[in-house]
Amino acid sequence: MTHHTVHPQPTTARPTPPGAAELRPAAPPAAGPQPPPRPLLRWPAPQAGHRLLTARRRLRRTAAAGLLSALVVLAAASPAWADPPASLQEVIGRVTSWLVGLAAALATLFLTYGAVRYLTAGGDPGNVEKAKTALRSAGIGYGLALLAPLIVTVLASFVS
Repeated sequence: MTHHTVHPQPTTARPTPPGAAELRPAAPPAAGPQPPPRPLLRWPAPQAGHRLLTARRRLRRTAAAGLLSALVVLAAASPAWADPPASLQEVIGRVTSWLVGLAAALATLFLTYGAVRYLTAGGDPGNVEKAKTALRSAGIGYGLALLAPLIVTVLASFVS
């Protein structure tokens, strides 16, 4: 009687790296055809700066579109058929109203820009500081818009 020893055949599969078992969830029990497993990482991995660059491009496009639409509205606006001013005080009042409206519009633009920049800063200290500067500028603009009539009144009292 001869004894035959069975030797295991070498496998061609690579050994599992340590910690790889924790990366994939356990497969559910087979209950029919299963879809192939998803890869763990997309290659090349997306970079964090890519999203920030895309957000900046989107912000620039939005700002350009807003500026263009404002220019179109201003260019297409018809002049108001108001009565000509009767006195210098009326001219100063109208100019003051225009300046208050312009200051409020610019302050709103800076407020929006600062808020969007702050939201898209992603924790970057440089971008957060630039956003805070824009928000401060908006606050100063709103302050000037509120104080413009008072400043004009004080200056008019010196002149007349």
